[in-house]
Amino acid sequence: MEILHKTSLSGRVKKFKVGNVLLAGRAGGLTDRLMGSGSVEALISGIMAARSIINGENYNDLVKQ
Repeated sequence: MEILHKTSLSGRVKKFKVGNVLLAGRAGGLTDRLMGSGSVEALISGIMAARSIINGENYNDLVKQ
């Protein structure tokens, strides 16, 4: 069994797609932990991730719009 050590980071990421992984919501830094805001942006990023997968659109471009 492999044990992974993870470091907690906050803030925005530079790439929203890494390999086959799409970062949406909190994973993509699209919510504000302190204020608890950003839930709408998180939902929209999930929809954009789905569009990217289904339609073959560029997820990084969709999120940055």
